[in-house]
Amino acid sequence: MLSLNEIIKESVDIPCGQLTNPPRNTSDQKIFPPWSAIIKKEYDSTRNQLKIAGVIVAPNLIMSSAFYFVSNSTIMTISPYKYFEVTVGTHVWVPGVAGGEVKKFKISHISLHPKYSIGTFWSNTRNDQILFHLAEPVNISELVQPICLPTNQQIMDLILVPGGENPPPIITGWTQNYPDEFYLYLDLKSKSECIKRWKDLDIPDVYQNRFCATVSEDNNQTQCVRRDVATMRRWIDDKFYLAGQMNQLFSHNFTCTPGSLYFFNMFNMETFSWIRDTIRCGPSNFTCGTGKCIPLYKQCNRYRECPDGSDEVIEFCKYLYKCLQGEFYCGASEDDICIPDEKVNDGVKDCPNGEDEFDLVLTPGKIMFGTILALLTLVVGGYVLQKEIRKERRYTKLRDEEEAFNRRQRLASSPWKSDPSLVHIRQIGEGSFPTTVHEAHDLNQAPYAVKCVSIPHTLQHNQENLPSTSSAPVEAVIIAAVNLLLNEIEVLTKLSEISCDQLVRYYGCWAELEGSAQVVSRAELQAYVGQSVTGVLPTFTTSNTPLSHIFIKMELCDFTLQRYLYPEINQPVINQNQDIIQIAKSIISGLAYIHERQYVHADIKPGNVFCKALSSENRYTWKIGDFGLAAKMMPEGIEGPVGTKTYRSPEMIVGQRYSDKTDVYSLGLVFVELVQQHGSMFGRVDTFDAIRNCRDDEERLRYIGGEVAIGSYSRFVEVINTMLRENPDERPSSEELKWMEF
Repeated sequence: MLSLNEIIKESVDIPCGQLTNPPRNTSDQKIFPPWSAIIKKEYDSTRNQLKIAGVIVAPNLIMSSAFYFVSNSTIMTISPYKYFEVTVGTHVWVPGVAGGEVKKFKISHISLHPKYSIGTFWSNTRNDQILFHLAEPVNISELVQPICLPTNQQIMDLILVPGGENPPPIITGWTQNYPDEFYLYLDLKSKSECIKRWKDLDIPDVYQNRFCATVSEDNNQTQCVRRDVATMRRWIDDKFYLAGQMNQLFSHNFTCTPGSLYFFNMFNMETFSWIRDTIRCGPSNFTCGTGKCIPLYKQCNRYRECPDGSDEVIEFCKYLYKCLQGEFYCGASEDDICIPDEKVNDGVKDCPNGEDEFDLVLTPGKIMFGTILALLTLVVGGYVLQKEIRKERRYTKLRDEEEAFNRRQRLASSPWKSDPSLVHIRQIGEGSFPTTVHEAHDLNQAPYAVKCVSIPHTLQHNQENLPSTSSAPVEAVIIAAVNLLLNEIEVLTKLSEISCDQLVRYYGCWAELEGSAQVVSRAELQAYVGQSVTGVLPTFTTSNTPLSHIFIKMELCDFTLQRYLYPEINQPVINQNQDIIQIAKSIISGLAYIHERQYVHADIKPGNVFCKALSSENRYTWKIGDFGLAAKMMPEGIEGPVGTKTYRSPEMIVGQRYSDKTDVYSLGLVFVELVQQHGSMFGRVDTFDAIRNCRDDEERLRYIGGEVAIGSYSRFVEVINTMLRENPDERPSSEELKWMEF
């Protein structure tokens, strides 16, 4: 294995990341990182200039957040390039005031990460990077130079190791109001702690492809590094290396005191390879996701040139198309020239440089043959027909290639292998650690959500996370964990016997062995789990094959109540003008149905309330989902797994048996969030604590009505107050709530 010095020596061939490690324990934490850049977009004299932060990653490349340019709620958009300008060598945001070697650059073009995807929530957006190609490279100096990029996994591992002999990482970037750049020292956290902190925050989508860090104890600033592409860097061997891009900040009132929590999107070696391929291809070429270089004018010309189709990504190209559908772009010239598709490869050069005849290679024999063929077809009136045939063949070939490529991609990424009629589209989220959720379409294009549970990973995860003080036998604990999944299937089956619009619909489940499909009974699965704890992975006698996955097929919804209550800036806009009383009544109807069927949900929270939106009709249906902790009602009450800490009832908190009234209490807390006038996702814990500390109904009613709802929804607030009584026997039932007027 290479030593640290040998790794570093191999990693760069140009000066990068050279900056004196900034002091700690100082009141002035301003910084002038030489890799800082500002991307500006000018429209015209009637519109303001827009700015986004960037990072110099190579002499001619500036990296920024892709979201700001290609999301549905985009701020900047991509095109046209001529309106963009990049400033380097400045450490202040205000126009006209700068320090260092200030220089402005035009850009030649923009590249989107070939695997960029925006998820259902901000927390599962992937590969959120975009590159701006400068028309000319920056002059490398002490004050203007790139940040260092890891060139192998060893450096990446060194960067993300908590503690160690190297100085702790820092985050640099702009503050909330853009006055200037400054830095914060951070304490990296282990992966297990990051996952725990993520779950404690009860974010709709779970921790994935990221790491976390907290502001160090000796930080003397209260401002936060907050805007745009604030990036974390690690100082190794006198250089700063790029490690991650800020994903989310959790702090009190947006002040960064010690302990404030940052989550970062983790850069991977694939991203760094893409950047290096882009450098290799140069400013006049587009870089495919496979590393292939193609002429820049071929990007977004409606003809796929890259093997992976990354040159024709619609989310990006919709801003760059220079021609209409059915037209061919001739390439860069003084005037953009478009010709009809039927003139492409017809034997006549219609573009100034012949770009439209890319399939035509002339030889004397071909010329003679073509002449004779043309005369014959003209005589019989078939010339037009020949062109149509040629055009159709080319389109058929392109369509077949694209379909084959997409089919290979879906098969490679699909967790299930047994049902070709269910086409995998994309991963849209994660549940518990070994669980992923995917969007799929059937052959009629009907959408579904498919929950995929890896059985081996479930067993491994629960074995690794057994409390050291647990007295329960390992076998019992692990079987209980897998039985939660089987319990969810059983509950969904029972609840779906009668259709209810206020529940996420269940369409069935299946299990797969490795490389095949087979329905596995509950007894077989328990036997499998029991054998696995011996350390030998068991197989099923019928096929001698180990169990691989269990799949649950459900209704695909559009967003959760969590996202409705706390919309993110980088997410598609949700209609915020829905009647909250109607939302509440819809959820109550769903809960009453669950209780009528003699089940307790046990994990009511905004993240488990889903919305099916028919925007064209301005109609929204709210549904309860995720029945992983649901339990059958018992006369003596229920004991066992309990729901999310933030929404637990008093009886759950103290470990007592609980009934359907525990769902009523949790729903009361959800309704508090519905009526709050100036709340935030992170202030709800304080609100809930204050509610729990109220001595009686009168004090609680006064607090909710006066300080949370601030005089609004007075009748609804009275109903909420009854739902939050400490004694479960004094709370209304869900059936009683259905008939209350509010």
